[in-house]
Amino acid sequence: MCPLTIADLYTGEVLRNLRRSFAKRRNREKIEGEMTKMRKYRVRPSCPYCGEEHCYRNVILSDEEQETLDNYYISRAEERKRRTSIGNLLKDIENKPLVITRQFKCGMCQQEFEETIVILREDEVGFRSPDMIPMGIYPV
Repeated sequence: MCPLTIADLYTGEVLRNLRRSFAKRRNREKIEGEMTKMRKYRVRPSCPYCGEEHCYRNVILSDEEQETLDNYYISRAEERKRRTSIGNLLKDIENKPLVITRQFKCGMCQQEFEETIVILREDEVGFRSPDMIPMGIYPV
């Protein structure tokens, strides 16, 4: 393809193509921006049929569930500063900041089942804390 000349810039076809490419880019950026608002949480439900417990699933919370989880950690921020990270984790497991019920399909036996799961802030994909090893980053 030869480079554009000044005469080419005045043709309608070139302008239409430029508009289309910019519109596609804007739409893609808008969709990617909306996807980053939805945070993923990694859970590991056990299959009641075959007992498989090593398959991780990513769960996206609804807006109300995400707000409940965020409010739990915001309201306990001062209290959490006085404890160690392990103490905070144990206290969160005891208090259960958010309990959700979801449908899953086992990767081994292909049976569908419903599981009730406790969601913690530490379950978020990409969660970083100076006291913890990031989940899923280092192979075991």
